[in-house]
Amino acid sequence: MIHVIQGIFHWSSVPEILVGAHGLVVYNLMAMKRTLIQSIVLILLIVAVAGAVGAGQTYEELIVWPKDPDEAQRVRIWLGLERKSNCRVTVDILDENGEPIRHVLDRLMRFGYYNLYWDKKDDSGRYVDPGVYTVLITDCGRSKYATVEAAYRPWERWSGLEVVGEKAAPVFRLTLDKDSAEARLVMTNVRDDTIAVAMEDTLLSAGVYDIPFPDDKSIVSGVYLIKLLINEGFVREERFSYTP
Repeated sequence: MIHVIQGIFHWSSVPEILVGAHGLVVYNLMAMKRTLIQSIVLILLIVAVAGAVGAGQTYEELIVWPKDPDEAQRVRIWLGLERKSNCRVTVDILDENGEPIRHVLDRLMRFGYYNLYWDKKDDSGRYVDPGVYTVLITDCGRSKYATVEAAYRPWERWSGLEVVGEKAAPVFRLTLDKDSAEARLVMTNVRDDTIAVAMEDTLLSAGVYDIPFPDDKSIVSGVYLIKLLINEGFVREERFSYTP
């Protein structure tokens, strides 16, 4: 609210201030509020541009090297940024028609060389069809092209595995999109030594299954891997921390 105390007021060159006939300065609170909101929106837009990545993978996940070296080579996206100043970098996966199906990265980045690893999913979180895809890389306004390949192990496209719950009582959530999967969950340490079997070979139909942590008091705090095998073949693994 603006309280007119004396004389006639006019706008100054600064919209947040009204200047009175006798030089009296009154702050225009409504204009200040509007300017503050505009500033907040601008900051949020800058943050979004600076740190956004495609759905499903954070930047930290994008730089994790896949365990299988052949897989790492197929899905690797190499960035070589040679300008000294920070630069906006975007990375998109294109389909055969040149249309973007996955916005992998939109981020301000500094000089350096980077490897990113695509998870073979589109923006909806679905695995793409097997094949070779074009990568459009834009840095500082310059466009470059590369290729990546989506290849799959049996059942990789039709299953999911995640660790949910508390660190003291993790739960292994198994998702199957097809029937007749003979599934097995094996828990190992980071050296690949078997610690426990969370689920013995079990024939499962399509669905979502929550498998409890093994009831083994000898398992100590630490970082572990839970591995999914279907029809005796390795499919995927997830890393997790356990604190009893």
